[in-house]
Amino acid sequence: MYNYVDKMKDNSMKKLSVLILVLLAVVSAVIGVVYFTKTAANLPHYFPGHAAGSSAKHLKHGVAFVALAVILLVGAWVMSGERSTMAPGATKPDHKDKHA
Repeated sequence: MYNYVDKMKDNSMKKLSVLILVLLAVVSAVIGVVYFTKTAANLPHYFPGHAAGSSAKHLKHGVAFVALAVILLVGAWVMSGERSTMAPGATKPDHKDKHA
């Protein structure tokens, strides 16, 4: 039986999942901006593409991280929506009082 406590657990897990996806999206977007604005020599040493003395920018890395941020935000948006309990093809019941 699906009770109130199970519903609260599902709701809090959904909120936590959405929060994690949004935080990962923000981090990915920030990393993408760093790739767009810094040369390879100025990237943090732990970033892929760091090359001492290089003046090249890694625009593909930046595009990839910004695209990842968009995908994560779409995932968070989809997860935050309401779940329908209706069967496919079913119509919503008419709540008007037909006896009046």
